[in-house]
Amino acid sequence: MKRVATKLLFVVVLLTGFLSCSKDEGYVENPNEKGLTDCPQGANCSYSYSNNSVFDDATFSIKPGGYRLFWSEVKTPGATANVFLAAPAKGTTFNLGEKEIAEGRLKIFTICPTCFSIPVRVARGTSKGIQLNSYDANGNGKWLVETKLFIESTEPNAKYADTIYIKQYYYLNQK
Repeated sequence: MKRVATKLLFVVVLLTGFLSCSKDEGYVENPNEKGLTDCPQGANCSYSYSNNSVFDDATFSIKPGGYRLFWSEVKTPGATANVFLAAPAKGTTFNLGEKEIAEGRLKIFTICPTCFSIPVRVARGTSKGIQLNSYDANGNGKWLVETKLFIESTEPNAKYADTIYIKQYYYLNQK
C-alpha cells in the first residue's frame, strides 16, 4: 500500500510541479518574454509545434489536421506529462479560452504505467501565443506561448484540482 501511495504522490507532484503552478484565477495577459517557466529538476522538457496537425485521442498520436498544434512534454523516470493546444493554423497570434476548451482543443495527458493516478481534465483556462520571427522556407518559426489551465479530477469521488502554468518558447517539431 505504501508503494501505491508513493507512486500516486509522485504523479500528483508531477502534475502540480509541471513547470510552475499558481492558484490565482486570472487571465493570461499579452505574452512577453519575461518570466519563462523552468523545467522541473531531474526532468527532460520539450516545447514543440506542428503545422496543419491535430492530436488523435484514440491513438495518442499527432496526425494531419486543420490546426497548429502546440505541445509541451515533461519526462521523468517512469512518467510523462503532456499539454496539447490546438491553435488556428493561420495567423501570427492566437487566444484560446473557454470555447476552445469545450471543443477539446486544450488537453492534458499523463502517462505513468506503474502509477495509480487520478484521471484529470481541463476545466477552464486560457492560452495566448505570438509568433516571434518569420517562417523560413521550411516553415520554421519561434513562438512564445503562455498557458494557464485549471484541471480537475474526472472521478466523482476524487476531489482534486490544480493549476498548470506554462510560459515558454515553442519550436517547429523536427521529428
